[in-house]
Amino acid sequence: MLIGYEYNAYRLGVALGVHWTPGPTAPPHWLVVGPSGTGKTVFSGQLAARMALRENARLWVANYKDDDFFQFLQGGQGRYYRFRDAVNGIRDFYAVLEARLGGDLDRSLCLLWVDELAAMVTGLDKKEGELAKSAVASILQTGRSLNCQLLVSVQRADSAYFNNGARENFGNVVFLGPNITKEAAGMFGIDRAALPSVTGRAGYYIVNGNSEAIRPIQCPIIKDTAKLKEALSLGLTR
Repeated sequence: MLIGYEYNAYRLGVALGVHWTPGPTAPPHWLVVGPSGTGKTVFSGQLAARMALRENARLWVANYKDDDFFQFLQGGQGRYYRFRDAVNGIRDFYAVLEARLGGDLDRSLCLLWVDELAAMVTGLDKKEGELAKSAVASILQTGRSLNCQLLVSVQRADSAYFNNGARENFGNVVFLGPNITKEAAGMFGIDRAALPSVTGRAGYYIVNGNSEAIRPIQCPIIKDTAKLKEALSLGLTR
């Protein structure tokens, strides 16, 4: 039986994919890793849409590359930031975190989706790139108890984009594609030889940040794009 926002997701045709109930006691934050074409944006978009259906949830999207998936948002819907303006999306989300650190008692879900963080950091000038990295690190390290959650997609799991070991604060990690690189396996303590094989638009999910509980996962298929966009728009404009 589906209840609450999960029923709403089902009704709107938004695939649930993996199960995650964000909150002060749940494993926080998502990292989605995979080469181009493996479905990072589709996976992340469905996860963000599902979260947007929670009561009073708000969504920010910082997308430096502004790929085709986001074309429906180019009219300036809500908290969507593209190209060089993407860093302002991170700034605006961080302002919410700072307000809660300063005494704001609101704990409704706030989710920042940073699509292709690495492209943003390397594409911005050095000062803005460092600002983005610093804000991301602060959200990772302090956002959990304040229900300020982070969803990041990157092509490579490079610790250089996460200051002061902040990458270790991702409670959920997804690797899309049939192979996990040697470097990524080393970073997350994964025994590549012990992994079951996957094919197609699939990958692996580190359950609750525990590399001993890794399991195969299939990238979701968007069955109704219009309903997915409806859910995302709801979270961006609420």
